[in-house]
Amino acid sequence: MRFLLSLIALLIFFFGCTHKEVAKANDALAEAVAYYRKNPEFFVFASPADLPKDLAWQDGHDVVPLGDPRALRGGTIHDFLMDFPSTFRLVGPDSNGASRAILQGGLSLLGFDPNTLKPYPALARQWAISPDKMTVYFRLDPAARFSDGEPVRAANYLFAFYFFRSDHIHDPWYVNFYTTEYKKLIRFDDYTIAITLAKARPDFLEKAGGLSPLPMKFYSELGDDYPERYQWRFEPTTGPYEVRPSDVRKGQSITLRRVKNWWADNNKFCRYRFNPEAIEYKVIRDPNKAFELFLAGKLDVFSLNLPEYWYDRAPNAPAVKHGYIQRAIFYNDVPRPTWGFYLNTQDALLKDIHVRRGLAYSLNWERVLKFFFRGDFERLPGYATGYGRFSDPAIKPPPFDLENAAKEFSLAGFTSRGPDGILRRTDGTRLTITVTAAETPTANALMMLKEDALKAGVNLDLEILDPTTAFKKVSEKKHQAAFTAFEMAAGERFPRFWEMFHSVNAKPQTNNLCMLSDPTVDALIDRYDKETDENQIQRLSYQLQEKIADQCVFIPAFMRPWYRVGYWRHIKVPDYFDVKTGEDPTGTGVFWIDEAARKETMEAMRSGKSYDNSVKTYDQWRSSK
Repeated sequence: MRFLLSLIALLIFFFGCTHKEVAKANDALAEAVAYYRKNPEFFVFASPADLPKDLAWQDGHDVVPLGDPRALRGGTIHDFLMDFPSTFRLVGPDSNGASRAILQGGLSLLGFDPNTLKPYPALARQWAISPDKMTVYFRLDPAARFSDGEPVRAANYLFAFYFFRSDHIHDPWYVNFYTTEYKKLIRFDDYTIAITLAKARPDFLEKAGGLSPLPMKFYSELGDDYPERYQWRFEPTTGPYEVRPSDVRKGQSITLRRVKNWWADNNKFCRYRFNPEAIEYKVIRDPNKAFELFLAGKLDVFSLNLPEYWYDRAPNAPAVKHGYIQRAIFYNDVPRPTWGFYLNTQDALLKDIHVRRGLAYSLNWERVLKFFFRGDFERLPGYATGYGRFSDPAIKPPPFDLENAAKEFSLAGFTSRGPDGILRRTDGTRLTITVTAAETPTANALMMLKEDALKAGVNLDLEILDPTTAFKKVSEKKHQAAFTAFEMAAGERFPRFWEMFHSVNAKPQTNNLCMLSDPTVDALIDRYDKETDENQIQRLSYQLQEKIADQCVFIPAFMRPWYRVGYWRHIKVPDYFDVKTGEDPTGTGVFWIDEAARKETMEAMRSGKSYDNSVKTYDQWRSSK
């Protein structure tokens, strides 16, 4: 009886539950409370009187909001996905897919201006920083709510740390991150918390302010069956859009609908943003079909990055010729997606560094850039590109070099060619490497690589799979070479190495696609992650980039310093078009739908009236390095 009364008191205190809600609480919430009690050094409970007296509270008043006062609310924007998500979970097995970004729309404690990286209020209305920059204090916005109505309180952050450290989620990356990166969470009252980092870091505010709460009622059934139980449940969000069960057509479409009476509607930094009432994503696996639907007005926006669309198909389309569809090219300044070949070093063939180096010399990316991308794209120098001073300018990609390829393959024992022209070892082993890639237009470039690789005696066996299947195979580390890319967070200041190259992640369901396990690299990463001096961070970053290039586990492919897009003229954007770190005009939520312009365009199509169809170029960030 004493334990039961104690548990009820803890649930009331920690979760802000009423006695009626406590009666409904199941073992998951009780387990969370017990976890707090077992870890008092991390979960600290204090009172407002314990707050330091000399804190300098900040509120981001000097940050200029992004929204355009001309923006109109309402309408539906129509977009597409190339595959249906493999899960609606945001963590756990198979959750790191390409569609994750559209499902993960909740707010964090702070927002960061995408042009200046200055912090501004989000779920927290104020923050203060300790003198040693190890602890950040937050005052939560009392108005903040999840889309299911649950208020955001300190308890939701306590629960988030329990959740992300729990083995229930079957996600080692999150368990490790939330266990090693943070030292302490202090609850002063329902709306005041402090987060202490485990080590000093130059990006301490991003690490603390980037945290999000979790809805406790939603996860009250958390257990070891989490991956299955929550597979197709959409987590209640603090953001502007939610997915309702009625808006999911399995395998066909997902519609995000604006949260009714969204708590942040009048927030200074959310005003005039997130304007459409709904965002519909149709599943269209063939991009050519998607392009035709775009030209027919069934989709509102379409990426024109590929030369085929930009130079050939779009300019000749009547909707483009008459100006009903607008075109723009926008130069951004972001960490570049890491397109390239990720070589599985645990594979019997690719564990030989000479095979890896020979393969790198056998890939004629120069020809791909010239003919497939028509000279518009550039060769990606290496793994960490687009991080300013932290990207090593000395790193260069391996060129197409048949002589050096032959030398490396010879050192690996491939000294003679068979009747088919493929190199062989004396035991008959053919130099065949399977390349796993998702079925996208970019994957067509692999055919060009295959042709030239044959000149070097390499058979590239191209395994082109639907995106979900390809992602699953690569995540499980069942690939030899994976042709893919990681999209780095916009505005991220420092390259990431631990997730991609540390030996602790040389296992399935991690981002170490190369399965690299090198003590020297591990030691450098460990030092890099502990360093706070930016000059030393730069030095260690250069050393890591050099080591990764020397190991030849990642063969860089291509990059572009811009994006190109087509959009129907009823899609309106601010005069600046997009933010410095933008990847498409809809990503930051600053666009809107003008229904009057839509009607005007339809009438023009019937009458034959035309509008200006010139390409708009936005290069205000072009000079950034």
